[in-house]
Amino acid sequence: MNSAGVSDSRLKHAYRKPVLAPYAYSRYTEPIAKYPRARRNQLKAIRPLDLQILTLLQANIFQAAWPAIGNWNQFPWHKGSNGQPDTWKPHSSQALAIDVFGTICTSDAKANILNTLARQAGLQESSTWSLFLEWLDPANIMREINQRTQVDALAMSDTGMIFFECKFTETDGGQCSQPSPIHHGPHQGLVQCNGNFETQTNPVNHKTARCALSAKGVRYWEIIPQVFRIELTEDHRPCPFAGTWYQWMRNITNAYAIAQATGRQAAFFLVYADAPNLPIAKMVRSAQWEAFSGFIRPNRVKLVAISFQDLLHKISETDPSGSWKELNTWVFRKIEKADAEINA
Repeated sequence: MNSAGVSDSRLKHAYRKPVLAPYAYSRYTEPIAKYPRARRNQLKAIRPLDLQILTLLQANIFQAAWPAIGNWNQFPWHKGSNGQPDTWKPHSSQALAIDVFGTICTSDAKANILNTLARQAGLQESSTWSLFLEWLDPANIMREINQRTQVDALAMSDTGMIFFECKFTETDGGQCSQPSPIHHGPHQGLVQCNGNFETQTNPVNHKTARCALSAKGVRYWEIIPQVFRIELTEDHRPCPFAGTWYQWMRNITNAYAIAQATGRQAAFFLVYADAPNLPIAKMVRSAQWEAFSGFIRPNRVKLVAISFQDLLHKISETDPSGSWKELNTWVFRKIEKADAEINA
């Protein structure tokens, strides 16, 4: 067993370098026969995309990125309240992420591009970079339950990992669900956490701990003191991660724990659409983001906030012979239109 509490043999299997499609790896494009029985049954039950939805999806995703998607029916599309993919919507951050990172996947300059980003984050360069879309940790090192952290894009080499979280028109990061009332079921209306990191009893499962998720076995607060300047043995009122810092914390603790367990260095990139009226663009320039960045301990996980526009500029500089002009135009038009609609 290693420090993450996962057997070395399990890790070796979980993080083996995939030999699949030449452009990208997504666990959703792997042949069904390679999955455990439960996952095979789940995949077999997937219904083909409605032709109209497929057409809308294709119209909203840059065509050079299509090969990175693999099987369009099995890809983990973001879904709306009706259970149908909503990545076809003009403001879809998933579509914008696929536009850019899917195109990087298909590029002959992929390794050079990722090395450019690795240098920015202080990671070692490599010739062995793989790029994954909508990645889930196969070993679930953080022991997450229900909604696990799904990384928009993950670059992995023999020595490094870069986690990419992409935002478009979102207002901020996602919040912890535990301080909110349960919406349905036998415990409807109950609140599992009072919003503070202090000893308390969850009225649903009657477990006592400073964090309701820790009592359920989730390892966030086991990793937090290793990454952030926050002590596990002290009460925090309110909990620093009860609000919008929660999603960034999840990304960073996952990045650190997985990198440590696999002998790699880690970086976390927040990639955002930059325009005057877009909330995340304002947030990364705020005192709130500066404070969050200051909580991260040095030499643990490098945090980088970069706009899609600056990222594409770096890509164009790295691969001047590539056909990035069309992608630039595609992405800039999406962002300009979204900014104009929000300002209307």
